[in-house]
Amino acid sequence: MTFEPCEFVENTSGPENSLIFLDFEPYIQLIQSYGGEGGGYSWDVLIGVALKKSHLETSGKLRFDSESSMFSAVSENNDDLATVSRVVKRLTSDKEYLVSILKGAREKGILE
Repeated sequence: MTFEPCEFVENTSGPENSLIFLDFEPYIQLIQSYGGEGGGYSWDVLIGVALKKSHLETSGKLRFDSESSMFSAVSENNDDLATVSRVVKRLTSDKEYLVSILKGAREKGILE
């Protein structure tokens, strides 16, 4: 299973593993132009919108646990984390897709 461009973090003391994404810098200005801050909380929203827009299924155990300086997803199901990593990869490699998700988040008034 691949998690690029994110980093998979295995939790050795519990059932949940994490996925983190830190490389915000190339996207901050664009996200800010749509009213977001560009940090981890913005990515929570963007990934959530992208999951819904793409009708991607998760196990229901997926949750976001971000901070301003990092995006973090947590789940007992590694397939959930792989799905999130594919969304991040698309958002970071397809500017048109990122802009469409930004517009959707702004229209809903949920972009942070």
